[in-house]
Amino acid sequence: MNVIKKRLAPSLLVLFLVILAVFTLFSNTLRTMTLPKVITEKPSTGTMNHLVEGNGVVSPRQQDDLISESGWKVTKVYVKQGDSVAKGQALVAFDGTELEQTLLDEEAARRKRMLEKEDVEEQFKVAMQHGDEDAILKAKRDLQTYRLDEETSTRKINALRNELEQKKVLTAPYDGIISDVQAREGLRVTQGQRALSLVSPGKGFEVSFTVRADSAALLTLEEEVPVSVILGGQPKRMNGRVAEFKDRPFDGANGDGTGAPGISAAQSIVVVALTGEDLKGGEQASIRIEKPSLQEGMVLRKEYTKKDGKGRYVFVVQENKSSLGNAYYAQKKYIQVLNETDEELVVEGLHEQMDVITESSVPLQDGNQIRLN
Repeated sequence: MNVIKKRLAPSLLVLFLVILAVFTLFSNTLRTMTLPKVITEKPSTGTMNHLVEGNGVVSPRQQDDLISESGWKVTKVYVKQGDSVAKGQALVAFDGTELEQTLLDEEAARRKRMLEKEDVEEQFKVAMQHGDEDAILKAKRDLQTYRLDEETSTRKINALRNELEQKKVLTAPYDGIISDVQAREGLRVTQGQRALSLVSPGKGFEVSFTVRADSAALLTLEEEVPVSVILGGQPKRMNGRVAEFKDRPFDGANGDGTGAPGISAAQSIVVVALTGEDLKGGEQASIRIEKPSLQEGMVLRKEYTKKDGKGRYVFVVQENKSSLGNAYYAQKKYIQVLNETDEELVVEGLHEQMDVITESSVPLQDGNQIRLN
């Protein structure tokens, strides 16, 4: 009996160890099945293309507001928006009746004084014939007064005529195209207010696009860019030229308003100069250009990243090896964003051998044990 027990003991021990290993493996398998399931992706080194796009309205590079200097009622509008006009051409006529009446009154008063002057001249001749010194002296003083009055009246009449000429008819100061007619027949245009605008087509046109500042930085002054302009209801491609960059104020350090480190949400205004015989101003225009970024790094889809108070981060897989099997954990890894588009990021802080967690069956925390798909 003892011999049988001795023979069975090793076999029973082996069987026990096998059963223990099976239960341990089964237990680990069951526990692993309850862990969050993740999908990973390795980042790649490269750059990205920025999409520089925006919309704007074509406007003339030189546009002057022609104002009403009188505040008089409009009697006639000779032009309409889009009309081409020549220098000196009449554009708007105003009712100058009040000033015309003032001029007529002044001219009548002058003629009356001229008649009075003729009477004094006759009196002077009579006084000279009779040798009346007092009458001669008085006539001389009166004639001098009339001459001074005549000079004053002449200046006033000339000033009234010039004022009437300048204010009664608004004329084009140069060859151009009429834009934004505000004057209406029968209505007054307040003194100093715009009656209409005049565009100088010789100076060309421009359109301003608001784009991300980092995208605008990929453009250069005088660079030729394609612009789509709506003419006659149809888009027409035109070649534009980058003429100017302007900063546009923004709120917050980031586009999401978190204030976390990363790419600034600053915007720039890109002014593109255009030329074209068909342009008159007011046309809708758009720009859409792909430009390669200037910085190289690890390229990630933006949806794989998250943010907290310290900045932007991703979860990567950390592997712990043991004799009972390898265990995998989610590790929070902070990254520095070098460049970004609406969908992708170029970052520092990762390398090509890392496994970045792109999807998880449940929300993850730093240090969570996970299972790979």
